[in-house]
Amino acid sequence: MAGKILVVDDEISIRELIKFNLQKAGFSVVEADNGLKAIQLAKEKPDLIVLDLMLPGLDGLEVCRLLKNDRQSSSIPILMLTARDDEFDKVVGLELSRAKHSNPLTGLPGNVLIEEKLKQIIAAGGDFAVLYFDIDNFKPYNDIYGFENGDKVLCATATLIQKWLAERNSFGAFFGHIGGDDFVAIVQDKNVAELCQAVIGSFDERVKDFYSEEDRQQGNIVALNRHGIIEKYPLISLSIAVVTSGSRIFRSPEEIGEAAGMVKKRCKMIWQSCYEIS
Repeated sequence: MAGKILVVDDEISIRELIKFNLQKAGFSVVEADNGLKAIQLAKEKPDLIVLDLMLPGLDGLEVCRLLKNDRQSSSIPILMLTARDDEFDKVVGLELSRAKHSNPLTGLPGNVLIEEKLKQIIAAGGDFAVLYFDIDNFKPYNDIYGFENGDKVLCATATLIQKWLAERNSFGAFFGHIGGDDFVAIVQDKNVAELCQAVIGSFDERVKDFYSEEDRQQGNIVALNRHGIIEKYPLISLSIAVVTSGSRIFRSPEEIGEAAGMVKKRCKMIWQSCYEIS
Protein backbone atom coordinates (compact mmCIF):
# COMPACT_ATOMS: atom_id res chain seq x y z
CA MET A 1 0.00 0.00 0.00
CA ALA A 2 1.16 3.56 -0.77
CA GLY A 3 -0.04 4.90 2.59
CA LYS A 4 -3.08 5.44 4.77
CA ILE A 5 -5.53 8.30 4.19
CA LEU A 6 -8.33 9.43 6.48
CA VAL A 7 -11.36 10.69 4.54
CA VAL A 8 -13.77 12.88 6.53
CA ASP A 9 -17.13 13.75 4.95
CA ASP A 10 -20.71 13.41 6.20
CA GLU A 11 -22.00 12.42 2.75
CA ILE A 12 -21.46 8.70 2.14
CA SER A 13 -21.58 9.08 -1.64
CA ILE A 14 -18.67 11.50 -1.61
CA ARG A 15 -16.69 9.32 0.81
CA GLU A 16 -17.24 6.29 -1.41
CA LEU A 17 -16.14 8.16 -4.53
CA ILE A 18 -12.96 9.43 -2.87
CA LYS A 19 -12.31 6.01 -1.33
CA PHE A 20 -12.71 4.25 -4.68
CA ASN A 21 -10.18 6.47 -6.42
CA LEU A 22 -7.66 6.39 -3.57
CA GLN A 23 -7.79 2.61 -3.23
CA LYS A 24 -7.41 2.32 -7.01
CA ALA A 25 -4.19 4.32 -6.63
CA GLY A 26 -2.96 1.91 -3.95
CA PHE A 27 -3.83 3.81 -0.76
CA SER A 28 -5.43 2.39 2.37
CA VAL A 29 -8.51 4.40 3.38
CA VAL A 30 -10.27 4.94 6.72
CA GLU A 31 -13.48 6.95 6.96
CA ALA A 32 -15.20 9.33 9.35
CA ASP A 33 -18.60 11.01 8.93
CA ASN A 34 -18.15 13.66 11.64
CA GLY A 35 -15.49 15.76 13.34
CA LEU A 36 -15.31 13.87 16.64
CA LYS A 37 -14.72 10.55 14.89
CA ALA A 38 -12.09 12.20 12.70
CA ILE A 39 -10.17 13.40 15.76
CA GLN A 40 -10.23 9.88 17.22
CA LEU A 41 -9.05 8.26 13.97
CA ALA A 42 -6.30 10.86 13.58
CA LYS A 43 -4.61 9.26 16.61
CA GLU A 44 -3.81 6.32 14.31
CA LYS A 45 -1.45 8.65 12.42
CA PRO A 46 -2.73 8.55 8.82
CA ASP A 47 -0.36 9.89 6.17
CA LEU A 48 -2.95 12.42 4.98
CA ILE A 49 -6.38 13.68 6.06
CA VAL A 50 -8.93 14.66 3.41
CA LEU A 51 -11.31 16.91 5.36
CA ASP A 52 -14.66 18.35 4.30
CA LEU A 53 -15.28 21.91 5.46
CA MET A 54 -19.03 21.46 5.97
CA LEU A 55 -19.47 18.88 8.75
CA PRO A 56 -22.28 18.52 11.30
CA GLY A 57 -21.32 19.57 14.83
CA LEU A 58 -17.62 20.38 14.66
CA ASP A 59 -17.02 21.90 11.24
CA GLY A 60 -13.91 21.28 9.18
CA LEU A 61 -12.09 24.43 10.29
CA GLU A 62 -12.55 23.60 13.97
CA VAL A 63 -11.44 19.99 13.41
CA CYS A 64 -8.36 21.28 11.59
CA ARG A 65 -7.60 23.71 14.42
CA LEU A 66 -7.89 20.98 17.06
CA LEU A 67 -5.68 18.59 15.09
CA LYS A 68 -3.00 21.20 14.52
CA ASN A 69 -2.96 22.12 18.22
CA ASP A 70 -2.43 18.50 19.25
CA ARG A 71 1.20 17.31 19.21
CA GLN A 72 0.14 13.81 18.12
CA SER A 73 -1.58 15.04 14.98
CA SER A 74 -0.01 18.45 14.27
CA SER A 75 2.37 17.12 11.60
CA ILE A 76 -0.30 15.29 9.55
CA PRO A 77 -0.98 17.08 6.22
CA ILE A 78 -4.62 18.12 5.75
CA LEU A 79 -6.35 18.57 2.40
CA MET A 80 -9.56 20.56 2.86
CA LEU A 81 -12.57 20.06 0.60
CA THR A 82 -15.31 22.64 0.15
CA ALA A 83 -17.97 23.60 -2.34
CA ARG A 84 -18.18 27.07 -0.77
CA ASP A 85 -16.60 30.05 -2.50
CA ASP A 86 -15.87 31.89 0.75
CA GLU A 87 -12.56 33.76 0.69
CA PHE A 88 -12.35 33.96 4.49
CA ASP A 89 -12.75 30.20 4.89
CA LYS A 90 -10.05 29.57 2.31
CA VAL A 91 -7.61 31.93 4.03
CA VAL A 92 -8.28 30.49 7.49
CA GLY A 93 -7.92 26.95 6.18
CA LEU A 94 -4.58 27.74 4.59
CA GLU A 95 -3.32 29.42 7.75
CA LEU A 96 -4.30 26.42 9.87
CA SER A 97 -2.53 24.05 7.48
CA ARG A 98 0.60 26.19 7.77
CA ALA A 99 0.39 26.36 11.56
CA LYS A 100 2.81 23.47 12.08
CA HIS A 101 5.51 25.58 10.40
CA SER A 102 4.93 28.59 12.66
CA ASN A 103 6.70 29.46 15.87
CA PRO A 104 4.47 28.38 18.79
CA LEU A 105 5.28 31.45 20.90
CA THR A 106 4.90 34.32 18.43
CA GLY A 107 2.83 32.59 15.73
CA LEU A 108 5.27 33.91 13.13
CA PRO A 109 6.46 31.80 10.17
CA GLY A 110 9.23 29.42 11.24
CA ASN A 111 12.31 28.07 9.48
CA VAL A 112 10.52 26.06 6.77
CA LEU A 113 8.49 29.06 5.60
CA ILE A 114 11.48 31.39 5.94
CA GLU A 115 13.54 29.15 3.68
CA GLU A 116 10.69 29.00 1.16
CA LYS A 117 10.52 32.80 1.07
CA LEU A 118 14.30 33.13 0.64
CA LYS A 119 14.19 30.72 -2.29
CA GLN A 120 11.39 32.77 -3.85
CA ILE A 121 13.25 36.08 -3.66
CA ILE A 122 16.43 34.51 -5.01
CA ALA A 123 14.50 33.03 -7.95
CA ALA A 124 12.73 36.36 -8.60
CA GLY A 125 16.08 38.03 -9.16
CA GLY A 126 15.05 41.52 -8.00
CA ASP A 127 16.41 43.80 -5.30
CA PHE A 128 15.97 42.63 -1.72
CA ALA A 129 17.37 42.98 1.78
CA VAL A 130 17.36 40.32 4.49
CA LEU A 131 17.48 41.61 8.07
CA TYR A 132 18.55 39.24 10.84
CA PHE A 133 17.55 40.43 14.33
CA ASP A 134 19.38 39.03 17.36
CA ILE A 135 18.73 40.04 20.98
CA ASP A 136 22.03 40.44 22.84
CA ASN A 137 22.47 39.34 26.49
CA PHE A 138 19.14 37.53 26.39
CA LYS A 139 20.34 34.41 28.23
CA PRO A 140 21.43 36.22 31.42
CA TYR A 141 18.13 38.10 31.34
CA ASN A 142 16.28 34.77 31.25
CA ASP A 143 18.43 33.45 34.10
CA ILE A 144 17.57 36.39 36.36
CA TYR A 145 14.01 37.29 35.34
CA GLY A 146 12.76 33.86 34.29
CA PHE A 147 11.48 32.33 31.06
CA GLU A 148 8.02 33.86 31.37
CA ASN A 149 9.44 37.37 31.31
CA GLY A 150 11.84 36.29 28.58
CA ASP A 151 8.89 35.20 26.46
CA LYS A 152 7.28 38.60 27.01
CA VAL A 153 10.44 40.27 25.69
CA LEU A 154 10.39 38.05 22.59
CA CYS A 155 6.72 38.78 21.89
CA ALA A 156 7.20 42.52 22.45
CA THR A 157 10.17 42.51 20.09
CA ALA A 158 8.19 40.67 17.42
CA THR A 159 5.29 43.12 17.74
CA LEU A 160 7.63 46.12 17.59
CA ILE A 161 9.36 44.94 14.40
CA GLN A 162 6.02 44.10 12.76
CA LYS A 163 4.77 47.58 13.64
CA TRP A 164 7.67 49.28 11.89
CA LEU A 165 7.46 47.03 8.86
CA ALA A 166 3.79 47.98 8.51
CA GLU A 167 4.30 51.66 9.36
CA ARG A 168 7.00 52.10 6.75
CA ASN A 169 4.88 50.20 4.22
CA SER A 170 7.84 47.99 3.34
CA PHE A 171 6.84 46.56 -0.05
CA GLY A 172 6.33 42.79 0.05
CA ALA A 173 7.74 42.55 3.58
CA PHE A 174 8.01 39.11 5.17
CA PHE A 175 8.70 38.58 8.87
CA GLY A 176 9.61 35.29 10.51
CA HIS A 177 10.86 33.84 13.80
CA ILE A 178 13.93 31.66 13.35
CA GLY A 179 13.74 30.52 16.97
CA GLY A 180 14.78 31.71 20.41
CA ASP A 181 15.79 35.37 20.22
CA ASP A 182 16.43 35.39 16.45
CA PHE A 183 14.07 36.93 13.90
CA VAL A 184 14.32 37.67 10.19
CA ALA A 185 12.65 40.18 7.88
CA ILE A 186 12.80 40.19 4.09
CA VAL A 187 12.02 43.47 2.33
CA GLN A 188 12.23 44.78 -1.20
CA ASP A 189 12.52 48.49 -0.53
CA LYS A 190 15.85 50.31 -0.33
CA ASN A 191 15.38 52.41 2.84
CA VAL A 192 16.78 49.67 5.06
CA ALA A 193 18.98 51.96 7.17
CA GLU A 194 16.00 54.10 8.19
CA LEU A 195 14.03 50.98 9.09
CA CYS A 196 16.89 49.67 11.27
CA GLN A 197 17.23 53.01 13.04
CA ALA A 198 13.51 53.14 13.77
CA VAL A 199 13.42 49.58 15.13
CA ILE A 200 16.49 50.08 17.32
CA GLY A 201 15.20 53.37 18.74
CA SER A 202 11.88 51.81 19.69
CA PHE A 203 13.50 48.64 21.05
CA ASP A 204 15.91 50.49 23.35
CA GLU A 205 13.04 52.49 24.79
CA ARG A 206 10.61 49.57 25.10
CA VAL A 207 13.03 47.12 26.68
CA LYS A 208 13.43 49.26 29.81
CA ASP A 209 9.90 48.24 30.84
CA PHE A 210 11.09 44.67 31.41
CA TYR A 211 13.62 45.56 34.13
CA SER A 212 13.31 46.55 37.77
CA GLU A 213 13.93 50.19 38.65
CA GLU A 214 17.21 49.21 40.31
CA ASP A 215 18.53 47.41 37.23
CA ARG A 216 17.42 50.27 34.97
CA GLN A 217 19.33 52.74 37.13
CA GLN A 218 22.47 50.56 37.21
CA GLY A 219 22.29 49.85 33.49
CA ASN A 220 23.23 46.22 34.03
CA ILE A 221 22.27 42.98 35.76
CA VAL A 222 24.36 40.52 37.73
CA ALA A 223 24.24 36.84 36.75
CA LEU A 224 26.35 33.68 36.79
CA ASN A 225 28.23 33.06 33.54
CA ARG A 226 28.65 29.61 31.99
CA HIS A 227 31.61 28.96 34.30
CA GLY A 228 29.59 29.71 37.43
CA ILE A 229 31.31 33.05 38.02
CA ILE A 230 29.32 36.17 38.91
CA GLU A 231 29.42 38.67 36.05
CA LYS A 232 27.79 41.96 35.15
CA TYR A 233 25.81 42.08 31.91
CA PRO A 234 24.48 45.16 30.10
CA LEU A 235 20.75 45.50 29.51
CA ILE A 236 19.58 43.54 26.50
CA SER A 237 20.14 45.20 23.14
CA LEU A 238 19.35 44.45 19.51
CA SER A 239 21.79 43.61 16.72
CA ILE A 240 20.55 43.79 13.12
CA ALA A 241 22.69 42.17 10.44
CA VAL A 242 21.55 43.15 6.95
CA VAL A 243 22.44 41.39 3.71
CA THR A 244 21.40 42.98 0.42
CA SER A 245 21.18 41.62 -3.10
CA GLY A 246 23.46 44.44 -4.21
CA SER A 247 26.42 43.09 -2.25
CA ARG A 248 26.75 39.84 -4.24
CA ILE A 249 24.79 37.21 -6.17
CA PHE A 250 23.15 34.68 -3.86
CA ARG A 251 22.27 31.23 -5.14
CA SER A 252 20.74 29.68 -2.02
CA PRO A 253 19.31 30.54 1.43
CA GLU A 254 22.44 28.97 2.92
CA GLU A 255 24.66 31.54 1.18
CA ILE A 256 22.50 34.35 2.55
CA GLY A 257 22.71 32.83 6.04
CA GLU A 258 26.49 32.54 5.86
CA ALA A 259 26.88 36.14 4.71
CA ALA A 260 24.56 37.34 7.48
CA GLY A 261 26.55 35.34 10.02
CA MET A 262 29.69 37.28 9.15
CA VAL A 263 27.87 40.60 9.47
CA LYS A 264 26.32 39.55 12.80
CA LYS A 265 29.74 38.74 14.26
CA ARG A 266 30.79 42.33 13.65
CA CYS A 267 27.58 43.63 15.24
CA LYS A 268 28.14 41.47 18.31
CA MET A 269 31.42 43.27 18.99
CA ILE A 270 29.46 46.44 19.79
CA TRP A 271 27.88 46.32 23.27
CA GLN A 272 24.77 48.28 22.38
CA SER A 273 21.95 48.12 19.86
CA CYS A 274 23.38 48.49 16.37
CA TYR A 275 22.99 47.50 12.74
CA GLU A 276 25.34 46.85 9.85
CA ILE A 277 24.46 46.59 6.20
CA SER A 278 26.45 44.46 3.77
